[in-house]
Amino acid sequence: KLLHLFRVIGSTAPHLTWVIFVNNRHRLIICLYTVTKFQEYLFLTTTQSVI
Repeated sequence: KLLHLFRVIGSTAPHLTWVIFVNNRHRLIICLYTVTKFQEYLFLTTTQSVI
């Protein structure tokens, strides 16, 4: 459920909101989330350029 909540917030809110929304204790989660989204972005851009 937590991951689902993350997906919903991630799809509706910009990344800056995450830094404000999540407290210091969850900073690692922000880093992992940002890296994951960045990898998704790279994957989408590379697949689109290939197609």
